[in-house]
This record gives sequence, C-alpha cells and structure tokens, in this order.
Amino acid sequence: MARVRMLLLAALAVCVVAALSVPAGASVPAASKFCTAAGKIGSSGSSSGSQPTQKEAKAAANRFKAAAKYAPNKVRSAMNNIAGVLNNIANISNPKDLASFYKSSNYKSYAKSIVTYATYYATNCSG
Repeated sequence: MARVRMLLLAALAVCVVAALSVPAGASVPAASKFCTAAGKIGSSGSSSGSQPTQKEAKAAANRFKAAAKYAPNKVRSAMNNIAGVLNNIANISNPKDLASFYKSSNYKSYAKSIVTYATYYATNCSG
C-alpha cells in the first residue's frame, strides 16, 4: 500500500509542479486550450503535503482526460495512459491486485507517459 501512496504522491507532485511552473496568462496561441485545461490538473484542493486520497486521484485522472482532448496524438495517448493508471490505482484496495497491476503494460509505460506530457507542457505552456 505504501507503493500506491508513493506513486499517487509522485503523480500529483508532477501535476502540481507543472501547473505552478506556468506564469499567469502565459500561453502559446495554438496550444492555449490545452494549456488552460492542463493548468487545472494540479488544482482544486489537493492535499498538499499529505497522502493523496482516492477521490483526488480520480479527480486528477478526469482532468488529465479532459486536457488530453486538446493535445496532439502522442501527448493525448500519454495523458490517457496517466489517467488510466491513476484510475486503476485509485480503485485498488487489495495488495495482490496492486502487485499484478505493477506488471501491466499500462503501468510499465507510465513513466514514459509522464515524461511525454511534462515535456510537451513545459515546451508549449511555459511562455
């Protein structure tokens, strides 16, 4: 269960850092819808400093899916993978299920998906 908490905390930390790294009003016109939607990923009452809840993980997954609609195909795919991982982890309560999830292809590509999303966001939404 500690791994789940660490993974959720890491995912939410990436979201918060990405959201806070953008100056207010900074956007690239072609990516402005994406930047606006992606800027909301780390917002709305996250439990800063404490363990994220299942509700917060699901909310972050929903915001990733919403922002993915405005992203290019490669980034959309990465963001949908991130959302899927967050949803799966939020719904797992049995450690045996968690162990099998860590072997899944979605989880194995999670780190690459985070890098793809963060790189696109930093390149197109940081002014």
